Amino acid sequence: MPSQVNHEKEPAHASKSEVHGGHPGSGTSVLAEVAAPPVIQANGVTRKLAKTAQRPKPLARPELKIAAAGKALPVPPPAVSLRAKCPPVLDQDPIESCAAFAFTSALRFLHLRDGLDEPLSPLFCYYTTRVLTEGEQTNDDSGCKADAVVETLEQYGTCVESAWPYDTSKFAITPPTTAFDDAATRKLTKAYRVTTLRAMKVSIADGYPVPVAFPVAQSVGCGDDAVLSHTWRTGIFPIPSCAPDDATAGASGTSAGSSGASAGSAGTVAGSAGGAAGASGTSAGSSGASASSAGGSASSAGVRGGYAGGPVNDSFRYAPQTPIPDPAVGYHFVLAIGYDDTTGLVEIENSWGDTFGDQGYGYLPYALFGPTQDTLIADKSVLAEDPWTLRHQADEMHHAAAAK
Repeated sequence: MPSQVNHEKEPAHASKSEVHGGHPGSGTSVLAEVAAPPVIQANGVTRKLAKTAQRPKPLARPELKIAAAGKALPVPPPAVSLRAKCPPVLDQDPIESCAAFAFTSALRFLHLRDGLDEPLSPLFCYYTTRVLTEGEQTNDDSGCKADAVVETLEQYGTCVESAWPYDTSKFAITPPTTAFDDAATRKLTKAYRVTTLRAMKVSIADGYPVPVAFPVAQSVGCGDDAVLSHTWRTGIFPIPSCAPDDATAGASGTSAGSSGASAGSAGTVAGSAGGAAGASGTSAGSSGASASSAGGSASSAGVRGGYAGGPVNDSFRYAPQTPIPDPAVGYHFVLAIGYDDTTGLVEIENSWGDTFGDQGYGYLPYALFGPTQDTLIADKSVLAEDPWTLRHQADEMHHAAAAK
């Protein structure tokens, strides 16, 4: 079982590439053209960054309808955290299973809310998604994409952890028939794409966490001690200068600054820090405050983490809403469980164990989701990818009533 710490119908947008998941040892995504994926050394684990890939025919999926046609989107509260209701923080270790962790954690959140406390198997989800839904080779530790995970949960369901315990050495082994039989009793009822940061906040405020992918900066993914140490201790991920696709599109796929276009395009997302943060209704970006003094939930994160991959290095500081001069090397899936308009940060449950960030939790700057809270996440200028929200049958009835 993964190590844990207890804590209490519209077409899909095809304008952005689908992503796999990752971890400093389990996956963020790196483009297929890169021969050897970068790794993160932390807590004695070497974690690969996963590949990105476009599905040949992305599935048409409904988008989250939080308000009836013609009605304005509800105004979410200025700050919400679902942490007290979240399942335990887990550690995916050195395989690229972060998407499976994010989605099974979201499902378990719903089960816990309904009074059902049974750990679910991310390893079963990872295998069935890769091999049965995506058609990958059994021994291809290639991560998995969000729409494929959703399709898997709808078609096969997911079994309890005891039916197929987490053992990374068994990622290529077909789960037993008993695991498939058990999973068939827990099929996903409905999943929706979340289209904007505002919609994500409304979903979280309504009690539904959101699995989402984001780009990991090269200095984090490739082991820059100052950046990795700071990220690991605070839990706040820096914004890269450009997405992985943009970083490899120019003449130099490794230099963040060699292509002014890559940094410039990122500026429309997160650059002009004050603009992005201000448009999102936040104050974190324009203040120019360092991550360690961002305030609110973020400030408490800085004193709890336990980065064990190397000595503490305090030479790296950054304003959370401002991109660092560093391209992304790939994507990582996490579960968004809260947000705070004062700090301009989305709270996440990570799958890198409880020594990461704030007891296993971390933070994503609002600017990753676009220059305003209503910018479509499917837009190519936005760095975040593929947010989803999951529902059971009872949730569907509640959702329909709320939208009237």
